[in-house]
Amino acid sequence: MPVPVHVLDFEGKLQSGIAEWGIVSLEGQKLIATRTQRCRLQDSSEEISGNCADFKENAAYFLQLRRTGIFCAHSCSVEDNLLRSYWASPGYVPSFTSVSSVTTWGPWLDTCAIWMHMVPGLVSYNLMDLIQSYSLRDSLRQVASEYCPSGRAYPHAALYDALATSLLLRLAMRLVPQRTLEDWVFYSHA
Repeated sequence: MPVPVHVLDFEGKLQSGIAEWGIVSLEGQKLIATRTQRCRLQDSSEEISGNCADFKENAAYFLQLRRTGIFCAHSCSVEDNLLRSYWASPGYVPSFTSVSSVTTWGPWLDTCAIWMHMVPGLVSYNLMDLIQSYSLRDSLRQVASEYCPSGRAYPHAALYDALATSLLLRLAMRLVPQRTLEDWVFYSHA
């Protein structure tokens, strides 16, 4: 059974915190779960919209995700820094690329780095530019209509961007099926 990959996207800034997050969980090519939430900002008592939780209330969920699989983002340094601004470490968790445990949120898969390695010299590695370049816009519209909350199916909405990132990862895996999880981690940081 393949190691689950949890594709993350956060909207927010280190200074103000995470305003919205989206998760797409994959097992191989199969989308097995999604989840999203909008959050109150750290530096404000103002809510983005009704019923927003504090991101810190999600600690158990994110710790469980990391215990069960590896994280992926389109630019993993952004998501890793935001995650570590709330919780420095998940404690001891499986590496999934070696027999040892680690105390970091990584290793990460990074679709921007993966595509830079796979197709060097593109004009842009921006998430939506890659979606357009590789004819994934219709697929993204379809999954977004199924999984995104009403009014949140557009770029820079967290679940929408996580779905886009998951499509790029799945395409890379189809194009180079012989690569292992260890290979994808290597190309995410090479």
